[in-house]
Amino acid sequence: MEKLEECYVAIWCLLMPVTSLVVIPDVQGTIPAYLMAFMSVGFVFLRIRYGIITWPVLGYFRVLVYSLIIWIIFLVGSQVGNILHPALDLKNIMLISDDTRLLFRTSLFTQSLYLAACILIAVYFRFFFKEKYMRYVAWGAYFLAIYGLYDWTFFLVFQQSGDFLANRTFAQGDHPGSWSQTMNVAGLNLLRLKSTEGEPSYYSAVVIPFLFMALERRQRFLSFLLFISAILSTSTAVYLGLVITAFIKMLWTKNRRGTALMAFLALIFCFIVFICVFPDAFRSLFSEKFAGDNDSGNGRWKTMTDFMDCLSNFSLLNWTFGIGFGYSYFTVPWAQVVNMGLPGLFLLIYLFLKPAYLLPREVGCEWLKVAMTALLVLFGLTLSELFMPTTWMFLGLAYRKLDEVTWRAQESVPEPRCLPRLPHRRRVPAQAQA
Repeated sequence: MEKLEECYVAIWCLLMPVTSLVVIPDVQGTIPAYLMAFMSVGFVFLRIRYGIITWPVLGYFRVLVYSLIIWIIFLVGSQVGNILHPALDLKNIMLISDDTRLLFRTSLFTQSLYLAACILIAVYFRFFFKEKYMRYVAWGAYFLAIYGLYDWTFFLVFQQSGDFLANRTFAQGDHPGSWSQTMNVAGLNLLRLKSTEGEPSYYSAVVIPFLFMALERRQRFLSFLLFISAILSTSTAVYLGLVITAFIKMLWTKNRRGTALMAFLALIFCFIVFICVFPDAFRSLFSEKFAGDNDSGNGRWKTMTDFMDCLSNFSLLNWTFGIGFGYSYFTVPWAQVVNMGLPGLFLLIYLFLKPAYLLPREVGCEWLKVAMTALLVLFGLTLSELFMPTTWMFLGLAYRKLDEVTWRAQESVPEPRCLPRLPHRRRVPAQAQA
């Protein structure tokens, strides 16, 4: 079973970054990582079948039960709030489904299935992942970077996307699951690299943690591929996320501090060169977007205003439990407050902040600290997709490492002496006793 499970994890890690492909075209949620998450439960039951009931198995089911209890509490609280406050106007905010009902919208159940798959990813990687599997995580990073660079090069030559994997759609087929966005740089019509993530902004949540993983593990070629692909994404979230997290790593790192400083300065230098050489592209990506002067920025500011109007009409129950999990869609903090209230937002922040704060600054832990920090930064910037499989894989790996650190600390602490030490008595030889 061990060899079979290792092969399964290898394929799972390889396909973990793929979100633009669905196994069943008519069912949006059948991306490979989700399906494999549900099937991974079989390996846990095989352990039980063969009597291997260890603490990871118990911890696995304990986390699942706690997650289910929390989901039920927010489900009941949000729907009771909707019953007591039925006049809440949701027409102007971004909703996931076209359902006209306020109670038990269809998106509540579809998004809950996505959440269930993500939790299964996190708990499996926390309790059953082995250190030797890290090379398979690197496989997924290689696939992500190489496929993205292939698609970008194909577009450069033929002026059309070479993405042959994507078949996912949203909004009843009106919006492609892999959106080929272009940008004009110095007269060249370039593809904004997205690889298998659907959109360049989604790419930020995958490439940045992978990049810091490769850097810490000294995988130079992989680091180079990921860094080039990140630059070619021309994503505001990628650029800001890289600069902010590189600065944070430079402040707290204990390992190769000079290298971290040089990498941060190199990022700043690239940023300055980009401003000087491509000022129009810089204005499009940053100045106009944050000022709301282009379509992307204007749309984002309008949506934010609509969400603020919706929140101004919230009742106490809405602020506590939200209007329903999976109802609205926008950047993660705004959607989390509307869907699950302020406690839901605090719960999400705590989930990612705990390992980011408690993991020590040492090799093997630092890249996970950076990954958790980067994801929180990206949530606060522009990231609107919470259910990226890699996000929950990194989360599971972070808690796995935190468990290891906790055990190591407990083993290094000597056991307390509860009884007074008895005086030493010299042993009398048996012959003398006789």
